[in-house]
Amino acid sequence: TITGLAFERAAQDARARGDFEGAEAWDAHAKAVEDAMMAGARAALAYLQEHAGYSRVGHHGGGSGRWIDAPNFVVAQFFQHDSRERDPQWHIHQAILNRVLCSDGVWRSIDGKAIDEHKAAAGALAERVIEAQLARSVGARVETRPDGKAREVVGVSRELIDLFSGRRAQIGPKAAQLVREFEAKVGRPPSPYERVVIHEQATLVTRKAKSHDGETRDEQFARWEEMARSRVTGGLAPLAEQLLQCAQDPGRPAEFSPRDVVERAVDAVAQTRAHYSRCDLFKAISDALPGHLGVAPEEVLPLLNGLTDAAADLIQRLTPEEDTAALPPELRLANGESAYVRHGSARFATPGQLAAEEALRAA
Repeated sequence: TITGLAFERAAQDARARGDFEGAEAWDAHAKAVEDAMMAGARAALAYLQEHAGYSRVGHHGGGSGRWIDAPNFVVAQFFQHDSRERDPQWHIHQAILNRVLCSDGVWRSIDGKAIDEHKAAAGALAERVIEAQLARSVGARVETRPDGKAREVVGVSRELIDLFSGRRAQIGPKAAQLVREFEAKVGRPPSPYERVVIHEQATLVTRKAKSHDGETRDEQFARWEEMARSRVTGGLAPLAEQLLQCAQDPGRPAEFSPRDVVERAVDAVAQTRAHYSRCDLFKAISDALPGHLGVAPEEVLPLLNGLTDAAADLIQRLTPEEDTAALPPELRLANGESAYVRHGSARFATPGQLAAEEALRAA
């Protein structure tokens, strides 16, 4: 967000002093940031259509229900530039119509549960595609933060990130308060899952209602520029130059051991779940990878899929595999799987998790 904002501000400044050629160049950089975000959004949609593009047929409560291919979503997609706190927050809304044309020519509701199960993995793919596209188009390098919790564009100062993160300043203290109240009431710290629920509660409690009294883009930029100048000398425009300088030295792609990435991903997902799906592991693989991968946007999905496949020898499948040999073609999905099994519903665990559960039962 701040990267694109800096490029747009530089274009405005160049235009104001009559440098129209320079303004056009900065505009192209800002457009490249938007294009990268759109590329990530489309990659996420394509992933969801492949793995969650299904509808349900028949009576599922009675055991006669099955799934049918419905891979072509109807989507309203639009770009937004700010948050409810009026901070710069470039993001893309993708509203999926809850009606989809199925492979038999009938319009039905989408299987929403499948979307819920796969949206985190789709989001992880989108982030990686955005980063790869930014590296290719404007030379922006993304690195993992020292705390390992997120990835950030090299060259953007912590002061600016904190300045334009008003929601974080609201949610953090409220979440800490709710954790203290939980501990006082229950007598123990919240579990990892309970912490997620508490954080979601803090997010909702502190969120403002949507405002219908908007600003023009010029008003937005004037306010954001004033905020930036309060923290950084020269405001946003110098940041654009700094980002271009960083692009001149993209650095070497991060080196990593595929085995190490897979082992850390399996360990991470096992810490929070007794059993998990392939899409859970897919996201954990993305989180375990370093920041600057040096791969093209079109290479991101094969990389993540390959590493997820490589985890097969470290985990154990808990869900029996469906025998599709005797099924007629009309009862198979386009990928060859049984129409009576939701795609991606197989569950996995590590042998260590299963051994620990067995020891607990024996005790």
